[in-house]
Amino acid sequence: MKVKLQILLPLFAFTSISAIVTTPLVANANECQSAISYGEQKINGVNNANLVYSETRAHGYSEYPAGRSKSHIFAINGGGVEDIMSSPLFMTDIATHIISSCNSIGVVDFGVYQSGWILSFGIMWNGQIEEFECISPGRNIDADWGYYVCT
Repeated sequence: MKVKLQILLPLFAFTSISAIVTTPLVANANECQSAISYGEQKINGVNNANLVYSETRAHGYSEYPAGRSKSHIFAINGGGVEDIMSSPLFMTDIATHIISSCNSIGVVDFGVYQSGWILSFGIMWNGQIEEFECISPGRNIDADWGYYVCT
């Protein structure tokens, strides 16, 4: 989300106009926590799904969209986990809420607890929220933004 600021030429004569016009709004911590809570509630609302943990941490990608250095991880188990993991719309909705509300989060991971089955949804270079593409394990490279190593 962008905000347009009124340009006061005498005050900002030395500042580029594009820097003034495209200053992003900063989401506050309450908005971010509310979006994460929204995701937790949606997951816990799925029959027989159990949210084991929900955590924000560094994602490990070397290149990523500006300021998006963190991921949020939902670890899930129970009989309803397949309902979640087979619904890209469900996961995209949660990821969109979080990424739109948390300026430092660029990717949201949904994982089946202690299984290695993880699906990642993140903000792409064009600003869209999409599912990351799985690349085969065993390649001796780090995954680029928009990809993840699947098992």
